[in-house]
This record gives sequence, C-alpha cells and structure tokens, in this order.
Amino acid sequence: MVAVIVGLAVLAAVGERRSERDPATGPTAPGAVVPEADRPGDDPNPGALYPGRPGSQAEDQERAVGEPVRLAGYTATVRASSLLPTFVPAEDRTWVRVDVSLLNRDDRKQAYHPWQWQLQTPSGVVHNPRAYLGPMLGSGELLPGSSVEGAVYFEIGAERGDCYVLFKPELLDAARGVWRIVVPPAS
Repeated sequence: MVAVIVGLAVLAAVGERRSERDPATGPTAPGAVVPEADRPGDDPNPGALYPGRPGSQAEDQERAVGEPVRLAGYTATVRASSLLPTFVPAEDRTWVRVDVSLLNRDDRKQAYHPWQWQLQTPSGVVHNPRAYLGPMLGSGELLPGSSVEGAVYFEIGAERGDCYVLFKPELLDAARGVWRIVVPPAS
C-alpha cells in the first residue's frame, strides 16, 4: 500500500513545475503544481500562426505579441517592439528594440540573459542581441515565482518586413518561443 502511494506521488511530480504565481491565472497556492504544458495551446504549433516562416522547427511555439510561451519552467512574453535611431546615419543599419518579460515558474532558481533571445529577419538570418545605449535586459538568476522585464536590442541591417523574435532558454532543447514583429519600410 505504501509503495503504491509513493509511486503515485512520483508519477504526479514527473514533468511538472512548481510556481508561486502564474500571470495567466493569478496567484496560486504556495507549492501548487503547475504542469509545464498546462493550458490549451501550450503545445508546439510550428506554422500555425506563421505558415512558411523560414527556419520553422517541430518544437516551436508560435504566439502573437503579448501572448506568453511556457517552456522549460519559464513563461516568456514579447510585449512590444520598436525601431530605434542610429547614431551614425546609414541606410543599411536598422536597430530594433524588443520589450520582453520572463517569469520563473520552476521550483528552482533559473538563469536568464539576453542571449536567450534572437531576431530572425525575413531572409532567415538570425541575429544575436547587441549592446545599445538604453536600458537592457540584464542577466542573473530568477528565484521560483520571480519575474524580470527588460529590453533586448538587435542590429539587423537593411532588411524590412516580417521578423521573428526567438526565445530559446536551453541550449540542448529544441523548444523555442516565436513571435512575429513587423519592421516597416524605411521612410
């Protein structure tokens, strides 16, 4: 009897994360179990929102700006994007600011840093974040239930059109969050 109870407890804990607060549903009881894919639509959906997106992968979770992605114990959201002025006028330089937020839904602390984020241009070129003279998302550790907001900056050259913000929290896991932003034509 004891072995059955222990076995059920172990099965219930496998694949789940713990969180003190979930932004989609509000506060939860301390220690409440929040499964990793705990809501309809949290499963990968490559091509569902952005058919024909270059570089689409089987584990991608596509979302609209403002909608969260839940993976690897994080809830990640792209909140907004904007074009920034360049300090040296040039037609082939475009700076994009992406405002993001992260919540640690895991039961252990997790690292965060700007390099978890990338920007893919319409041609499929993937850009890493760059330093910019503005407030940036820093790096550090998020305690269980804690969150951080910040900006990530990308220099993408002259390309315009549909770009995709990518969030990949774990190097060896194929799961990514994907949000489309539109970089308007130069005026």
